[in-house]
Amino acid sequence: MLIKYEEHQRLSTELEFHLLPGMDLVGNGVLCSPCKVFPRVTLGHSDLGGHSYIAADAEVAFAKIGNYTSIASGFVIGLGHPMHLLTASPVAWRPWLPNCPFKGSVNHTYEQTKIGSDVWIGAKVIVKAGVTIGDGAIVGAGSVVTRDIPPFTVAAGNPCRVLRDRFTPAVIARIEQTCWYEFDWRHEFVDWSSPDSALDSMERALTEGFSRSFRRFFYNASDTGLDLQEI
Repeated sequence: MLIKYEEHQRLSTELEFHLLPGMDLVGNGVLCSPCKVFPRVTLGHSDLGGHSYIAADAEVAFAKIGNYTSIASGFVIGLGHPMHLLTASPVAWRPWLPNCPFKGSVNHTYEQTKIGSDVWIGAKVIVKAGVTIGDGAIVGAGSVVTRDIPPFTVAAGNPCRVLRDRFTPAVIARIEQTCWYEFDWRHEFVDWSSPDSALDSMERALTEGFSRSFRRFFYNASDTGLDLQEI
């Protein structure tokens, strides 16, 4: 379903889904409120977390993306073709030309790609389908990710490899304890000036009972429209 201006306005106002005109929503998945998808993005059969965004000119399919994740322009998930068959052409499992079905088609399902929360992916990154990028990871621009990236690491290159840890072990332990990215912090005071001060604010708020979660909606998008149901 290609999002038009009127639908963008309605979704932004009613649900805080900022699906900009010109992006294409396909199949079904889960959207968390608020989130943002820029023009010329195809988002299909995927989940997108709260306060996460996908910048322009991206192809994202069969992916599960966490909260607070930032994906720069030109991002692509390479779904891949089966190599164990006689042909790598999709005629064997998903004929794509009109009126050109092939008999004896086989079943082929795409692997799910998992991108955690608080992940930052730089411009023009290519990710192989089925890869997991852990919570808090950073992937440098132009990288080609063919293997899993551990949580809270900085990685880059072709092929992408881990360069260093993002935080100290003590900070990582506090993040894993609080799981701060599971909550919507926009109306709560957080001192973002350093990792420790932010975690101090969050730990204090959680101790005092703060627990604002994200609204989650199952979507089903087709040529006939967009169906949304809160879950």
